[in-house]
Amino acid sequence: MALAPASESIAKVKAHVPEHLRSRSSAIGLLLFGFSALLYVATFALALWPLPLWLRCLASLANATFIATLFIVGHDACHGSLTPKPWLNKLLGRLSFLASWHPYVSWDLGHNRIHHSWTNLKGRDYVWTPLSIQEFLDLPPSGRFLQRFYRSLPGVGFYYLYEIWFKHMVFPRAADRKRMSPSLLAADRLSVALFVIVQMTVSVIAAAHFQTSLWLAIGLAVVLPQLLWNQLMGLVILLHHTHPRVRWFDDPEKWSFFNGQIRGTVHVKFPWPIGTILHHIMDHTAHHVDTRIPLYHLPEAQVAMESSYPSDVIVSPFSWTNLQNVLHHCQLYDYSQHQWLRFAQATEPDTAAHSHRTETLTLEEASDHLHIPLSQLCQMVENGHLVAVRTGGRWHIDPTALAQVDAKIRSSTPQLKVLVIDDDPAIQALFRQFLSHLGLEHLEAVSGAAALTVLKAQRVDLAFLDLKLADSSGDQVFAQIQSIHPGLPTAVITGYPDSEILSRVLIHGPVIVIKKPLDLMQLGLAVQQLSGATPRKNSSLFAHTAEAVAVS
Repeated sequence: MALAPASESIAKVKAHVPEHLRSRSSAIGLLLFGFSALLYVATFALALWPLPLWLRCLASLANATFIATLFIVGHDACHGSLTPKPWLNKLLGRLSFLASWHPYVSWDLGHNRIHHSWTNLKGRDYVWTPLSIQEFLDLPPSGRFLQRFYRSLPGVGFYYLYEIWFKHMVFPRAADRKRMSPSLLAADRLSVALFVIVQMTVSVIAAAHFQTSLWLAIGLAVVLPQLLWNQLMGLVILLHHTHPRVRWFDDPEKWSFFNGQIRGTVHVKFPWPIGTILHHIMDHTAHHVDTRIPLYHLPEAQVAMESSYPSDVIVSPFSWTNLQNVLHHCQLYDYSQHQWLRFAQATEPDTAAHSHRTETLTLEEASDHLHIPLSQLCQMVENGHLVAVRTGGRWHIDPTALAQVDAKIRSSTPQLKVLVIDDDPAIQALFRQFLSHLGLEHLEAVSGAAALTVLKAQRVDLAFLDLKLADSSGDQVFAQIQSIHPGLPTAVITGYPDSEILSRVLIHGPVIVIKKPLDLMQLGLAVQQLSGATPRKNSSLFAHTAEAVAVS
């Protein structure tokens, strides 16, 4: 599948952000630093205080959080966007990074000059760069185990701790050191080392003064907060650039600013107040478009990006379901097809089948690819409708034969017509692209009256209804739809799940509710549920819909 062209220039993309959002304030920068530093010191002290153990553990958890908030302030300062004064940015950046044990100059190189310059370009950007199947298979068993562990919830923190902090921040590679000032690196590392010594010394003094356990004091005030901070950092940067729609590249000729910063970056929407505590760093598309935008202007800039590129900007509400989906489906990457893959698709081959492995699929993988039951696939092989070869103790299917079967399934499936009733052009554009990649026909209605006209004029198989329309109430339109087309599978879209309008809709019976902002994973699941899709009826509905929209 070919990528859609990325014709937007850097200047044109940045022009969508109002100039006043790049304004910086020394007062605000100092206030953010001072408040974050105060909370960090307070929670550090509480972790050492002779309080009940559960309170000290809670203080340790809070301390890790404020290490993160301090780091984000330092991150902004390192970009030069926290205040208008370069010398103040460098000072606040270095002070803010001490709590997380990060040398300022190492972060400046790895993050500002490498990650932001080459976002999601393999070979340049080293943050959560996914391996291809062949690269994964070429690893020794220990290496494959480590990759599986890294892309698990417990492993994301260890990934950041070792792969980023240890290898690139504290003990940078020779290639990194050539691009840093040796004197600045030495000074920054010395500052971090002195800070750690101060932490340990204060912990020892506090344990002696309060006659508490020394190891418990060090563990709760120093070690545990660092481990928790690395866990948070590993998770955050994973979510920033890992999603079924996120694109990675291994060819600089195909990479572009637009592909890296717009299509390769995710706005993860956390419930309040998490996003505020994290200083809006999850409004990440805007930050990648222009690092001059200070963190206190990111929410407005993010809105500008999402309204300017509704089909390209990736917005993903945080939930444990979405997190598990990312961890489960975004493990390896096919750089030629721009598709995320799972570790299960790179199971270790038997010796006899090694050379054959990358050219064929196992029955299990073929079942997953076609989205039909394994038993049905086995029956197709037995009946001679699908050719399979047994090598190395396992059955393998040629992708060409598989593609022919897939084409037959798709051609025998009538195209479903989906009516989208919404007066927002950006929403209609999103549905148009989303449905086209599923092979579904998009019918557009921008008002309740237009929707009724469409329903009376032609066949409609599914409907999506925004409850807030300019010409009529959503519950009235829903009732009219059911009157004209009883039983039409309909999902309602709302930004207010507790509204009275939705309550009146629910009187008619259970209905699928999609909350704004829209997430493609939600839409894919809704289409599948509304259609009552089975593999025999419409295999395309079972595709990873977010991946389908990510490529064209």
